[in-house]
Amino acid sequence: MAKVAPAPWTLTGVGYSFLLLSTPFSPSPLPLPEASYAPLEKGSSGDLTEGGGSFHGGVGVVMLIRYESSDVGPYDELIYMPGVFKVPSVAELTKDEFHKSITRIYVSTKESAENGRRNWGIPKHLASFDFTSVGRSTLITVSTPSSPTSSTPPKPFFSAFITPSFLPSLPISTSLFSAPIIRSLLKGWEASLIQPPLPASSSPSAAEETSSEGYRVVKPDSSGWAKGCYIKKGEGGEEEFGDGVGFPKFKVKGGMGVELRFRMTFPVAEVL
Repeated sequence: MAKVAPAPWTLTGVGYSFLLLSTPFSPSPLPLPEASYAPLEKGSSGDLTEGGGSFHGGVGVVMLIRYESSDVGPYDELIYMPGVFKVPSVAELTKDEFHKSITRIYVSTKESAENGRRNWGIPKHLASFDFTSVGRSTLITVSTPSSPTSSTPPKPFFSAFITPSFLPSLPISTSLFSAPIIRSLLKGWEASLIQPPLPASSSPSAAEETSSEGYRVVKPDSSGWAKGCYIKKGEGGEEEFGDGVGFPKFKVKGGMGVELRFRMTFPVAEVL
């Protein structure tokens, strides 16, 4: 078992955030994009569409983050949030009708995976990350960890070139997302996450052996600087990222995103 590191955490690093606009918001339930949940969580208590919850599309987010410091040391992370969910039992307690949730996420260290699952119910799984400089761009690949018995490296389920823009950086804070006009545009979403109770892997040595109990509400607070960036597929073909198995397939409108340099606090979660 990895070192236990309870919340709150303070983290610093560099990240890249991309908005997904492929599934418009709908007041009626919609099917989740394929591979939104890992097999361990899909159809379990860790799946928000089970037990009366529903997915409603809206603005989704993919994030790539390199944490330079955290309560468990440096690590890398790939995050998928498909849109907004409606969970009636949770909405009655939080007074917000729709919520964001991290449904698929990979990290590079066991310490981050175990403690993220335990502290906040975030369904972290282990992966291998590779960052290669190519001129002004960085080629980023994410794949399942290599097997000690295999001589062939696994094929990445995510691959992309990310290039910074020449635009100046601007200050940014999560408090911006609490403004009434922004909340209206995002269908009532507040800058908090709802994470359902996670099941544990049956493998005693896996990072995913750590489970969580109860729905957890967490509202990260961050500040820093942001500037534009561009994303392009790391391999040939259409500008669609993810393989639809290890990570959901998605497109980024205009191929543009935001590069962030930040300081973040992940507080103790409220357990409902």
